[in-house]
Amino acid sequence: MLAHKDIAPFFVELPDSPTIFGSPKDFKALPPKHRDQIIFLSQETNQRLQDFVEHTGLLTGPLWNPFEKSCFKETQGIPLPKEEKVLKKWLYERKISFKNWVFVLPNYSKHSVYLTWKMLIKYSSTLFFADDLVIFDQSGNWCLVHFHEGYLYFGRYLAQDSEAGYQRMEELYKLRDQYPKFNHPLLPKKDT
Repeated sequence: MLAHKDIAPFFVELPDSPTIFGSPKDFKALPPKHRDQIIFLSQETNQRLQDFVEHTGLLTGPLWNPFEKSCFKETQGIPLPKEEKVLKKWLYERKISFKNWVFVLPNYSKHSVYLTWKMLIKYSSTLFFADDLVIFDQSGNWCLVHFHEGYLYFGRYLAQDSEAGYQRMEELYKLRDQYPKFNHPLLPKKDT
């Protein structure tokens, strides 16, 4: 797993345009200790994350039906809870550590976000609004999808052993060998 410092080159300052957290003014109004757990990623990284999702099979269908059950140990799809308390409880029950950093890839914005699971839960009612979101961590063992028509989908892969992770990384390396410009924050920089 990559250390936080390995992903740091992909960080950018707060964009001037709206993000999934609203306007820059909205984001600046958040408490500083929350802002410290929310990092914006470059537009180039946004494209790399999209490539990662597309080429690794993280999603096995369209956003309104993103997971084939045969590929996953656990799948669940629910209508987006109206009550914030119910939504937060459902997210908490996914059993992901609050300290775990996750990628949030919005469908309509060029500004991906890297934040803690705790901040995702804290601001879930803001995040799960109008944009399609694909959320995953560095392990690639699970994925959460918000479909803009008011649904959440969660999938955890069948294989969560080291061999499966090794095979997934091998697929990424093959893609990079096949497409020299293919790069992703999870891959180490190619030696030149």
